[in-house]
Amino acid sequence: MPIFPKQIEASNNIVNQYFCPDDESKTIRWVTLVSLMQSGKTGTYMLTIFEMFRLGKIEKAFIMCGTSDVALKSQLGKNLDSFENSYRLYLRNVDPKLDEDTRGNMAANFKSNVRIIWGSELKKISKELNNRFSGKPYLSSNHVSIYKALFVWDESHYAQSIGNQTEQFLTSVGISATGDNLARSDTYFLSVSATPFSECSDIYHLNQNKGIVLLKGVDDPTKTLDENYYGIKQMLETKKLIGYNRNNFGETLETAILDRMISSDDGYRYGLIRVTGNKTLVGRSLTKGKGKGVGKKPSNDESLLMTYIIELAQKYGIQVKRCDSEVEDIKMTELKTPPQDSHVIIVVKERCRIGDCIEKHSVGFAFETSVDANTDTTLQAFPGRFSGYTANRSTKIYIPEGIINSGELERYVKFIDTLVETQQIVTLPIKAKNIKSEKTHKVRVKIGGQKNIIPLKFNVPLGESKEYFAAKPDKNGKPRLDSRHYIENDVVLPLKNMERDKFIDNNNNAKDTEKIWEKLREIKDDDGNGKYGVVVKVVCRKSETYARVPPNLYNAFNNGIVTSLGSEKKGITIYIFGEGYTDYGFKKNDMFVDLTIEADEEDVIRIKKSRSDDHVPRTTSDEVFNFKLPTKQVIDMNGAMLSVLNTDTMCDCDMMKSALKTLVGRSLYEPENNGLVFRRSINALENQALEHCGIYVIDEIYQKLIIGGEIYNEILEEFKVELKLIRDPCQTSSIDAIEVVKLLEISW
Repeated sequence: MPIFPKQIEASNNIVNQYFCPDDESKTIRWVTLVSLMQSGKTGTYMLTIFEMFRLGKIEKAFIMCGTSDVALKSQLGKNLDSFENSYRLYLRNVDPKLDEDTRGNMAANFKSNVRIIWGSELKKISKELNNRFSGKPYLSSNHVSIYKALFVWDESHYAQSIGNQTEQFLTSVGISATGDNLARSDTYFLSVSATPFSECSDIYHLNQNKGIVLLKGVDDPTKTLDENYYGIKQMLETKKLIGYNRNNFGETLETAILDRMISSDDGYRYGLIRVTGNKTLVGRSLTKGKGKGVGKKPSNDESLLMTYIIELAQKYGIQVKRCDSEVEDIKMTELKTPPQDSHVIIVVKERCRIGDCIEKHSVGFAFETSVDANTDTTLQAFPGRFSGYTANRSTKIYIPEGIINSGELERYVKFIDTLVETQQIVTLPIKAKNIKSEKTHKVRVKIGGQKNIIPLKFNVPLGESKEYFAAKPDKNGKPRLDSRHYIENDVVLPLKNMERDKFIDNNNNAKDTEKIWEKLREIKDDDGNGKYGVVVKVVCRKSETYARVPPNLYNAFNNGIVTSLGSEKKGITIYIFGEGYTDYGFKKNDMFVDLTIEADEEDVIRIKKSRSDDHVPRTTSDEVFNFKLPTKQVIDMNGAMLSVLNTDTMCDCDMMKSALKTLVGRSLYEPENNGLVFRRSINALENQALEHCGIYVIDEIYQKLIIGGEIYNEILEEFKVELKLIRDPCQTSSIDAIEVVKLLEISW
């Protein structure tokens, strides 16, 4: 499992975010790794784990995942074994002074302290931990300590909802997925996903103290195709993602068979078709005219689909095989070699999604048949499985045209591109797990009524250097147009002269294009004072009047949803940006032309009232990233009266050791000092408010305080006294959602 430069770069960026030596309060404890699909995320987070060990920041690491796919867990274990040797080789460059044995011992030791917790194990451990903290019997092998630990959540978009086993596990160990309170237990966290949309939304809207690192794909024209990354962006550019609808599925499938199998000179090929129960697009199509009851049950749906595929395959002498949890005629690993006797269609169910690798070179086409799949689900399916390096760039992937036409794939590409360019979240897909759906309402426009259009964008590159604005703003600090004459020459005259090539509408107004230009022909002639009957409005942040124009324009021009900009109902309005709005992609001097037109037929249009954050949709709040653990108790002291410990001693072993040595030394060598008496104990009887307080420590510190523990032994050796603990009979408590042991007294 070699380590590549892009993985090293991403891992370094993650580790650097975990360190802030100048100001510890600014240290980021939770980092989100956005990894392009099949781009090497596993090697990246394993390198991060091993480096955190080497730098002395952690003592243990956990790799967790909500999926129950045991094959993925097995593969991860093999990757971890392989990575041990890769890291040993990596150390040759990082620290050449280390000899071979030292490098090998380091890598082996780091690996031995990594634990994989998968699927149902999360729930099992949660139950055991809850038993332990409630005083019930528990298995010590299931103990998970978060002190000085790094947790890696692989495929963090999966099982992300509150109530799922992942949330139960995090809650039981005292970790909040908001990223809060990790410093107290010296814990680090890395969430990893190619589609972390709900988490990114929460980071953006809730201002969470999390870092974001992108594992970039290689895009180097000097390298071969197999050395460069191939993903969703490249599939769209080369038209390898093809849409179809329920009415032309059969025709599309037959075309794919003829194109990618029968007419191909590449030898025998595989074709993949996914079925998904009662949401199968094809099944619904095939039920037409079959009777009322047909197709309502998944079994009927799949049966119809299988029958159709088998009949079509027989027509061309193609074998049909199944790959699902019930029947596995063929394994995905067998796709490494082409079929020997004929083309093969593989019907897939509940396979080839997150984390699965497909041998791509012998696959001619792949079909997704889900009607209502979320964007993250679609991306993680066949499009994601055929991404990566050494990819088969000739494979055609067919998905329902509703997904193709929704703009979701383009939004995903823009999400990745802006992370590359600005390291900022600028946009997100709007149809994903725990993302709020776009709320639109339909408006019926009667004949003769006025209806809004999607504005036209002026497409002549003026740049920000052309000065349309006066050197000084107006008295309210708003940009002031220097002369409308420039705008009228640059924009109004091209409109009046019907220079359509200078304006963009992305074909959004295809049905009404001629009506729009017909109205533009009615622009008044210059009255001699540079006035054409056009209203010019300047958009800037200091003008609350036009505050909704940037998000509404973005939503209209990019998403094709009609919005009201507040333009003149009967006239023509030009909006010019007096400053840049980079979060919406607008620059200074960008201009849009807006107007209303008369409806010559009854029409229904979608209207959306945009919020200022429409480019980054909000979540439903059902995701664990938005769930703060309840704070049951907060302490501002540890222990009582004169022998008070710093609160960090609750989780920090070195601080507890230092504090105890100071107190033990004073009590033995200077028991009285300026009238103060230093007792040979720390008790929990009262604090300055005469309240019962307590001494709180996490289990890891508790184990070091008892007989045979690290702190116990050092106190005994240095001061020749033994530590004695009195534990609260209630066993445990909770501080800032961290499970701790409550002690009534530490004496010596």
